[in-house]
Amino acid sequence: MSPSDHPSSPRRDSQAPTASYSILKFIVIFLGILLVLGFAVMVVTIVYRLSGSDPPEAAGMGSAAIANPEMAKLLSEIELSLPEGSQITGHDLDGARLAIRLQGAAGTEIWIVDLSSGKVVSRVRLKSP
Repeated sequence: MSPSDHPSSPRRDSQAPTASYSILKFIVIFLGILLVLGFAVMVVTIVYRLSGSDPPEAAGMGSAAIANPEMAKLLSEIELSLPEGSQITGHDLDGARLAIRLQGAAGTEIWIVDLSSGKVVSRVRLKSP
């Protein structure tokens, strides 16, 4: 059988593209561009955040600590007078607040220290029944 013996079938590439084909092609190109732009934004954001990060000791303290040298000095030199015979058993930092857990003769206490002012803002005494 020679190629001339087969009935000729219509070829798709010789036909003009239909409307649905054109719409599909536009959608694929548009989504490809969106993917490339999204990836570029992600890379730029990562590079920007890595290059402009705050030092760890100033993170979470707000811009006042960085802009005001007196505030930065206060934050680096906070002194607390602990009760006689007490011992720090734990601590936790949450933004500009520091929770200190103390164990002493009077029992367990939790002090909340405001790091922006350097003062104890709350004392919680835990008593067992």
